Amino acid sequence: MSKFPSKILIIDHDQTVMNQIESMLDRRKIPVVKAPNWEQAIYHYNQNKIDLVMSEKNLEGLPGSVLIQKFRNHDVPSKRNPGMIITQATPVSSEDTNIMKELGEIVLVKKPIKEATLLSLIAKAMEEASQRASIHELKINVLDPLWERGETDKAVAVADQKLVNGGPKSRFLASEVFEHAEDYQRSLDITSKLLKDDPKNLSYINQLARLRMRTCNYEDAKKYYEMADKLAPDNLERLQRMADMYLEMRLPQKSIEKYRDLIKFNPEDPDLKFKFFQNLQDAGFEKEAQDFCEETTGAKELIRHFNNRGVMFAKEGNYLDAIDEYEKAKRLMPHARELYRILYNLAIAHINLKSKDHITKADKILHEVIQLKPDYDKAHDKLKLTQKYLNKSA
Repeated sequence: MSKFPSKILIIDHDQTVMNQIESMLDRRKIPVVKAPNWEQAIYHYNQNKIDLVMSEKNLEGLPGSVLIQKFRNHDVPSKRNPGMIITQATPVSSEDTNIMKELGEIVLVKKPIKEATLLSLIAKAMEEASQRASIHELKINVLDPLWERGETDKAVAVADQKLVNGGPKSRFLASEVFEHAEDYQRSLDITSKLLKDDPKNLSYINQLARLRMRTCNYEDAKKYYEMADKLAPDNLERLQRMADMYLEMRLPQKSIEKYRDLIKFNPEDPDLKFKFFQNLQDAGFEKEAQDFCEETTGAKELIRHFNNRGVMFAKEGNYLDAIDEYEKAKRLMPHARELYRILYNLAIAHINLKSKDHITKADKILHEVIQLKPDYDKAHDKLKLTQKYLNKSA
């Protein structure tokens, strides 16, 4: 990777700061893309080949550290490893330092930045990105294809030949390979040795917690995850794993706490919460799912989400899948008056299945629709048809 990037994305709510940095870089003929908020940052990152990101830590609506995690988890593998610089006008807290160290290969600097300092920071960030990319490329180009083909033995052989005797990053990747191969003891042995050499490394603590989860040692997993989360909040992967862990431990309110954080940190994905409702329901926490839905979602939003999905299935003739989507809305908000809209479509899906059993169900649902909205003419018309059919087949 080149010492200097071919294009830099600058993210800062302060236009003056962005202009000053752009002016410094212009003298080096380094092109710049500027974004005053996280929305434009994501857009520009997707639309451009960005070699380095320089982001303000305290962006409105989304911390810079969270934005960086999104870039590193990009759908396109080649966009996951730009150089990373986080700038901060306020004093750097221990939590900020911890999360940057945990995420790794991030240069953290206090504003204002002088030109000579800026150039050295860029060089450092690009060098660290290059080191990260070398490990990442082995994972993406070699290991992931082996997993996809189910060639576990070959992946383990790669770890034995190229990783276990390497540096800490290589050995850490080897630990992940053995975890993937369900050789948890070997993964644990490597992780424990790494942690002994670097006891404050939160990535190793995360891995230890994950391995405890794999072996159903939830109390130990909880201890390690909560320790890491306290030291370095806002790690998206850890938040998700903790939410899963709490569900396994039958602690739904703890899961919901982490789901709230994940919703806050994923404003570009407003439908994410529906996955969380489903997770709670699948774990047997129906009331908690309903309460969380009511807390975060309006009735119209809920109905629009499941109605759109149900209509999509219905148009393809997949009426059973459509029914499943419509029923999900009913389960989450069973007493909402606005449900009449989705209940009507639920009845239509049953009618389209053309069996007496389904038309009987449709008839019952249409009565519910009319009870919720007595002047709904379409429901009255369909009810006449279902009753005519049922009377005829009696």
